[in-house]
Amino acid sequence: MGEVGRNAWFLLLILALILMTVGAAAWAAPSLQEITPAEIEPELQAALQTEGQANLFIMFRDRADLSSTYSMSWAKRGEFVYQTLLATAQRSQASVRGYLDARGVPYSSSIIDNSIHVAAADLSLVNELATFSEISLLGLERTYAVPGVRPEPEGALTTGGSFATALFLDGSLFGLSSYDLDAFDVQ
Repeated sequence: MGEVGRNAWFLLLILALILMTVGAAAWAAPSLQEITPAEIEPELQAALQTEGQANLFIMFRDRADLSSTYSMSWAKRGEFVYQTLLATAQRSQASVRGYLDARGVPYSSSIIDNSIHVAAADLSLVNELATFSEISLLGLERTYAVPGVRPEPEGALTTGGSFATALFLDGSLFGLSSYDLDAFDVQ
């Protein structure tokens, strides 16, 4: 093999190494989901522009796989669902919770829909949260009227009949709406 043959093999070897390096880099590149910033809901953006802060929900991409529950007994299903929702929320919310804790931002974490509620967030916090790859949506907190429900008098206590709750990571329950049965106009 002559000088030209050795140079050709050397160039071919260099080219192969370059292609392998580029191929490995492309293979190791993050997926679109990993680099896509979270969506900031337009209603949240508008509230931040007008009020300077807003209550928001942080929705996470990760969802618990509960598909195997259909073949379980009722007792096993309940425990499995709870443990799976808890593990999914703990895993997917960990870095965001750490971030909020480090900044002293109070929040409530929910395992039911894998979300975090933050009160009085400002635009700076929202923009920083939008960079977390595990977050899919930053949405404005909403209040909905329930048709047929009479408002409770100021300071009145309700004694049950809670029809919507959220289970937080610390195991506590938060009543989203709580009315006595007599608060409904049933005719």
